[in-house]
Amino acid sequence: MKRVRINAGQAALIFRKGDYKRVLTQGVYWLNMGETVVRYNLALPMNSSRVALEVLLKDEQLTALWHVIDVLDNELVLVYKNGKYSQTLTAGRYVFWKDLVDYTFTRANLSKIYITEQIDRALFAKK
Repeated sequence: MKRVRINAGQAALIFRKGDYKRVLTQGVYWLNMGETVVRYNLALPMNSSRVALEVLLKDEQLTALWHVIDVLDNELVLVYKNGKYSQTLTAGRYVFWKDLVDYTFTRANLSKIYITEQIDRALFAKK
């Protein structure tokens, strides 16, 4: 057995023989032999290449810690981090951790002639 500490601002995914087992949040845990820990910074978007996102989405405890954003082909999603513009998402599926950073998302449907969503004009200013 191995003792693992997950610090504040972190989460960890536990794998055994390459298969996802569970998620750990802040605290001290004991792991069985053969289990590996992959730590994630909660201030950054979730990027996991170890296992398909669809496998992770089956765990309700884990998905409760996430914002899962599905962006369609005819949409853009503006991401605001703590009230400040952060990035624009194009078509795809994105995962952001909840709780540590306050994320808000604004969807803009590009198939309409006019974009009616509230988007700050300052985002379009020339630099």
